[in-house]
Amino acid sequence: SLFAAAALVSAAPFESRPVNPSWPNPIAGDFIWKVSKFEGRKSDGIYTRFSFNIKATNDGALEANCTAQADKLEEHKWYSCDKLFSFSFNSDRNGLLVKRVENEETVFGTTSIPNMCGKAPGTQDSPRQNVA
Repeated sequence: SLFAAAALVSAAPFESRPVNPSWPNPIAGDFIWKVSKFEGRKSDGIYTRFSFNIKATNDGALEANCTAQADKLEEHKWYSCDKLFSFSFNSDRNGLLVKRVENEETVFGTTSIPNMCGKAPGTQDSPRQNVA
């Protein structure tokens, strides 16, 4: 059977964690990112697609759309979003890890994605969305 796991994560942006712990932890800006329009497709226990938008919360231009699709997406593998962002996932903890690399600066952020399962008619699964 085909199942879809999807969520719209928009209620609380997650904070990125700078590699250098001496950096200040800002309240908003390029280091506070919001994940939205998240969609994850999982069929027979295997993720086949992830898609989401990530954006800085300071109304700046830092934004990326991330999508990875394959017969089987690999956990702990980095998938490229654009020239700055990459992401990885851990399915047993529903964890999403995002990495931004610019020049010699690397910043990580993490969040958990809530599960929501559904079955759609037809041969393709159809994701549902949930607000976390």
